[in-house]
Amino acid sequence: MKFFRKALIVIGTLFLVLTVWLIYLLFIDSENTKSVHYPMNEQEKGFLADGDIILRQGYGFFSRSIVRLQNCELPVTHCAMIIKKKNNLQVIHSLSSSVSQTDGVQIQSLQRFLNESVPNTVIVARYKGNEKTRTELRKRAEEYLQLAIPFDHEFDRFESERMYCTELFRNIFLDVLQEDIFEKQFATNHTSVYDLTTFLDTNYFEIVINHHQNQLIK
Repeated sequence: MKFFRKALIVIGTLFLVLTVWLIYLLFIDSENTKSVHYPMNEQEKGFLADGDIILRQGYGFFSRSIVRLQNCELPVTHCAMIIKKKNNLQVIHSLSSSVSQTDGVQIQSLQRFLNESVPNTVIVARYKGNEKTRTELRKRAEEYLQLAIPFDHEFDRFESERMYCTELFRNIFLDVLQEDIFEKQFATNHTSVYDLTTFLDTNYFEIVINHHQNQLIK
């Protein structure tokens, strides 16, 4: 009987360890589980402008799932806004606390953002409006940064107290343009989540850097 109880304890412990490990692989396996130097040359960096949207494909279970769900010609899974401060290139974006020390809207260096990207997946999209509008977009992003908006873990686009990555930029563009350029994506997107296809819509954006095709578009 004692042997049987000990065997049950061992089996239960192993089951618990395996369960925790499986949860890690499926849910905590994140955008930044890998980090290697992602190259962007000086010509490309010099071409970046305030308010540009940088897209990447991340590592991890969720990123792979997003790629499969999107079925997109240029698969990307996360976005951020380029912020130029003197000679420093930074990005503002929203990340979950499961993949970041900060939960929600935050700022980090461009190179760190790049280093958490799958090789040859980075795209930079520029809103086709004038420079004044792009400056206003950048200022609005900084205002959301100051508000420390938390990450929307429920991916609920009908409330604005918390925001996931694309939801943040949907609100930024809506605030500045007074037009919801993201809404039309729901004609083909049935997930009820703002995805990244709007940034690839040539009605609103031009692709200025495309590492999927290894090109800088001037």
